[in-house]
Amino acid sequence: MGVFRYNDDSDKELMREVIAAKPFSAQYGRVGQTWENVATGVSRAVCAQLNTKQVQDRLRLLKKNWRAGEPRSAVGSGIEESLEAFNEQNHYVTLPGLVHQYVRLKKLTQRLRKRNLTKRRRKQLVWSCVRLRSF
Repeated sequence: MGVFRYNDDSDKELMREVIAAKPFSAQYGRVGQTWENVATGVSRAVCAQLNTKQVQDRLRLLKKNWRAGEPRSAVGSGIEESLEAFNEQNHYVTLPGLVHQYVRLKKLTQRLRKRNLTKRRRKQLVWSCVRLRSF
């Protein structure tokens, strides 16, 4: 079959699966299974067999490229982009918008863990954020 090459559509599908599964908020001992579910979902969507390492490596690369583009876009426009500076309609359709949403959810989860909120309350807050930003 050959080597699988990611394209824009497969990257978007990867980001949608990762956002839906939220592996960063999985319980201890279930993170691996969550990544397996993500890899299975992406494999089904792109009609290619992908493993968890390929999915995780691609996510790391997408985040790295997104972070590298953020300072350039702020310097290019002369305006610092805030979290709310995106066009709401476009934000969840474009690849940078999906990566941005993933990074925001991950940071939110980490902040909530530091606050020592109950697991139930953390879950409610994260899900309410996802529902508000449904794609």
